[in-house]
Amino acid sequence: MTDNGIQFTHRLQDRYTRRHPFQGVCVAHGIEHRLTQVGHRWTNGQAEGMNELLKTATVKRYNYARDEGLKEDLHRFMMAYNHAKRVKGLKGLTRYEYILATGEKEPERFIIHPIHCTVEPDT
Repeated sequence: MTDNGIQFTHRLQDRYTRRHPFQGVCVAHGIEHRLTQVGHRWTNGQAEGMNELLKTATVKRYNYARDEGLKEDLHRFMMAYNHAKRVKGLKGLTRYEYILATGEKEPERFIIHPIHCTVEPDT
C-alpha cells in the first residue's frame, strides 16, 4: 500500500494514460498494489512511520553534500534495521532471520527463495 504520490500512480487527470511504471513493476513481480485514500495519510501509518524513522536517522541528523553520502547512510541503516534489530513480535528474531525461517518452513510462499534475494551486511 502506498500513498497517491506521482512516484506510485498517475495524477487524477492522467488516469486514462498507459499503466504507471511502478504499477508495471508490481505486476511483473506478482505484487498487489493498493493506494491509500486521498487526504487520509493515517491509513498508511506504517509507511509514514518508516519514512520518519529514515529521515530522523539521516537527513535530520546530517547534511549531505552529495547523494552518495545519503545512499551510504541509508544502506547502513537498513542493514542494521534488518539484520541486527531483534523484534519482539517476531519471537526475538531479526527481520532477516524471520524471512529466512519462513522460507524454510513455507517455501511455497516465495517465488524465489529468500536467501537468493538478500544482501548481507558489510563486515
